[in-house]
Amino acid sequence: MKIPLFGTTWDIKYVTNKKMQELYGEDGTENDYDGMCDKDNQILYINRNLHPHRKNLAIVHESMHALCDHVGIPVGDEEEEKIIRHFEHGVLELIVALHKVLKFEE
Repeated sequence: MKIPLFGTTWDIKYVTNKKMQELYGEDGTENDYDGMCDKDNQILYINRNLHPHRKNLAIVHESMHALCDHVGIPVGDEEEEKIIRHFEHGVLELIVALHKVLKFEE
């Protein structure tokens, strides 16, 4: 799936937990990753095994990483991750609410 974000087109790729671990360079199975933002290739990787709400949250979370990079906040910075974690639920709720009231061109 492709989505336009911040002046470019990003791919959303749904992958297995094993693939997520490979992307993060993990060999073991003790870590489950919800997603990853590959800013160099404009790809948002999302773990396909997630519950639908958590999958939506992962898309919002990884999109926020892309946004941070777009506005100059270093991706991968620990402070950025904390900020995104604090905002991700509220941003998803905002997106759902706005989708109900805004008129989107299709």
